[in-house]
Amino acid sequence: MLRYGPVQVECMSCSMDCDVISRLFRICNLTRVSICVLHALWFLFIRSQSYSNDKI
Repeated sequence: MLRYGPVQVECMSCSMDCDVISRLFRICNLTRVSICVLHALWFLFIRSQSYSNDKI
């Protein structure tokens, strides 16, 4: 969990496949905890099947 002033960021889950990494973050403003919670989903595409050197 990281804290930037009144903003708290927590990594809720992480998934790593051979082509994609995804993470779910919970972002909360500590000055308004009861009403201000944001969930952010982050994706990283490592490679694409279309760029593969494999021949069909």
